[in-house]
Amino acid sequence: MKKVDFYYEKNKYGIDITERGYEEISPFSEGFSRVKKDNKYSFMDKNGEEMVPFLYDEAHNFHQALAAVKTDDRWHYVDPEGYNIISKGFEGAGSFSNGLAKVKENGKWGYIDLYGNTVVPSIYDEAHTFWGDLSAVRAKSKYYVMNSLGEIVSLRPFKYAISTHDGVIVKDGKWGYIYKNGEKEFSFVYDAVMPFSCGYSLVKTKEGWHYVDELGVDHYSNIYSDAKSFSEGLAAVKEKGKYGKWGYINTNFEQVVPFMYDEASSFSDGLAKVKLANGVGYIDKTGNIKISLGYKSGRNFNAGVALVRGDDGFSIINKEGKKLLDPASMYYKDLGDGIYFTSDIKSQKLIFTDKLLHPDFVPHEVSDSSIYDINELRRMGKFVLNSGLCYISDVSNRTDLEEAISEVTMLDSKTYDEQQKYLVRKMKKM
Repeated sequence: MKKVDFYYEKNKYGIDITERGYEEISPFSEGFSRVKKDNKYSFMDKNGEEMVPFLYDEAHNFHQALAAVKTDDRWHYVDPEGYNIISKGFEGAGSFSNGLAKVKENGKWGYIDLYGNTVVPSIYDEAHTFWGDLSAVRAKSKYYVMNSLGEIVSLRPFKYAISTHDGVIVKDGKWGYIYKNGEKEFSFVYDAVMPFSCGYSLVKTKEGWHYVDELGVDHYSNIYSDAKSFSEGLAAVKEKGKYGKWGYINTNFEQVVPFMYDEASSFSDGLAKVKLANGVGYIDKTGNIKISLGYKSGRNFNAGVALVRGDDGFSIINKEGKKLLDPASMYYKDLGDGIYFTSDIKSQKLIFTDKLLHPDFVPHEVSDSSIYDINELRRMGKFVLNSGLCYISDVSNRTDLEEAISEVTMLDSKTYDEQQKYLVRKMKKM
């Protein structure tokens, strides 16, 4: 019998959370995910540890180190350890951004700072989150643009407004844009307007899609039947015509990838998802195919990995196209920060893709009181390597859950493509 004095256990890239009975798991924000069990909310860190008991009737994600939570029909703000930082109870509350949070008192909305001080009195019928330096408020049926000092910077009211990370998209017959702290605005001639990215806003007219720069100059010479916002210096654009194809341009409006694809997504993590008749794959910024077009579907790369679906089911791949988990016919949900929630009818797990990308091995010494030989280790599920070293293999499941978008916000967890699709749908209805 060959004695094994110690063995190596491969790091755990997954945590089984089946027994926890979560009803909801939100994407991570500032290192924490909002989780729900037995109709109450708590928060979980990126190690899968629950931070506080399930005490809250409702809760928002952490932003600027504070989360709005609801107990006894009143909202207040707590830190990650559950301490009340702003204990005053509000009728409604939003997340902090740019040092301000919207709160509701006596049926009206205003804003407070990180210390709970009133910055804007609660006098408005509606208030948006300050995703940037500007936000929008509504008094009766009219919207106004406000800066972070609480000053109204729009010279006139608007029919509708959407706050973004760099300004406010507003409607006055047609859609326009107020940005640069209220000092600049677009003409109100567009059927749709997207937030700025790489110095350009994507806009739509009856002729098609084109771009407007930060000086408000329209680049009419390049009009496309469809287009996406710039991302990582490139934008996916579709040529005009009945059988138009997708390609990519740079910020000088030069064609860098020919019009050849049936579908094309924005660049993320240095790669872009494209589609032809034979399937989905990924290209780099020079147009070279980095991961062959053979998948049925796929998501954008994030933190060095992407979720793809092939004939044999879903899997997670790295940027070289290597499968990091065996395929399975189940669903995933991307929680951000390289963490996936997976589920099937038997189990639920958290998958940490950084540990899939960079595995390590933890040594375990075998004590004299429990001497293992190779056969015993095999029966225990451990596998022998050279020189008697061993590791434990781990098999994980996968999942994805759909979440309804509750309001129009430019959340970091959404890609540019998802933002654009949602905003276009909203604008068509207004």
